Amino acid sequence: MPIRYIPIDPIVLRGQAVLGNFTRALRYNGNQKPGQRLQRGLPLYELQTVEQVRPVKPLATVKNKATNQPLAPVQQAQVAPNLIVHGECQAACAHLLASGQKVDLVYIDPPFASGANYGKKILLRRHPHAQATALEGPALEADGWEETLYGDIWNKEDYLNWMYENLTAIKAVMSDTASIYVHLDWHIGHYVKILLDEVFGEENFVNEIVWCYSGPTNQKNNFPRKHDTIYLYAKDKSDMFFDSDSIRVAYKKSNKSGGKTGLAGRSDEASLEALDERGKIPEDWWPDIADLGKVHSEDLGYPTQKPEALLERILLRQ
Repeated sequence: MPIRYIPIDPIVLRGQAVLGNFTRALRYNGNQKPGQRLQRGLPLYELQTVEQVRPVKPLATVKNKATNQPLAPVQQAQVAPNLIVHGECQAACAHLLASGQKVDLVYIDPPFASGANYGKKILLRRHPHAQATALEGPALEADGWEETLYGDIWNKEDYLNWMYENLTAIKAVMSDTASIYVHLDWHIGHYVKILLDEVFGEENFVNEIVWCYSGPTNQKNNFPRKHDTIYLYAKDKSDMFFDSDSIRVAYKKSNKSGGKTGLAGRSDEASLEALDERGKIPEDWWPDIADLGKVHSEDLGYPTQKPEALLERILLRQ
C-alpha cells in the first residue's frame, strides 16, 4: 500500500484529446477514471536502497527541506543526482515530487499496444547423464520454458487512460527547460500523439523523429514495416534546451568536383568543406542507427531492447 499520495499541481486538462466518430468517442478531459486518480495524487511508496556506489556530499550538508534536519543515509542516497529508481512510472514520479527533484530529459519506451506478449526463452542445462527423448529434442532445450517479461495486449481505451496518467505524472516532474521523447510505432502512436498535444500543448510539439532500419521480413502483402516513431515535446518550447553541436554527424557532399551540390542549391566549395569538417545536425529521420539485430554485442535477450546509439544521440543533445 502507498504511504501517501502526492498531489499534482496543477492537473493538466486541456480538453483536446477527443477521438471518435458518430458512434464512439474517447474524451479524456471528461473521462472520470483517470481524472479521479490524478486528483487523488501519485502513489508514494517506501524506497529501499539496494546499492550506493559512493556518497555524493557529506551527510550534514544534505537536509530535509521541510525540517532542515540532515537526511539519513538511505534518504541521502535517494536524492542523489545520479539515481536509478526501479519501479512503476507514477510511483517514481511521486518520489521525485516528494523529494523536490526535477528532471531535464525524459525518454520513454512504453508498450506499443502490439497485441502480443513478450517473453524470453529460459534454458536449463540438464544433467549430463540425462537422455533427451524424441519429443523433448536436444538435451539442452528439454528443460527450457518461455518466461513472459511483459504483456502488451490492451483494450485501446485502457491503454490510452494509462498513458494519459503517466504522461501527466511525468510532466509534473519536468523542469521548465525539459523535453520528452516518446518512442512508439504504428500500432498506437497516432492516438498517443493526440494525448501528447493535450498534456504538453500543440504549441510545444518539436519533432516527429522516424528511426528507420532495414532487414529481412516475411511480409508479402504490404511494404515491410521498418521504422519506429519518436515524438519530441518540450515542457515549454520557448525555454527548451537543445545542444545541437553535441549531436553533429559527418556530412558528405554529393559533388566534389564543383557545381550544385544539393545544399540549398549552393556551389560554394569553401562552405561545404567547413560543413564537412564541422558535421551536420541529423535530420528528423535516423537511418544511420542500426537496430539490435545488427548490434549483437549489446543483445541482452530482451525482446524490445533498443540499441545504445539511439539513446546516446538523445542523451548527448542534452
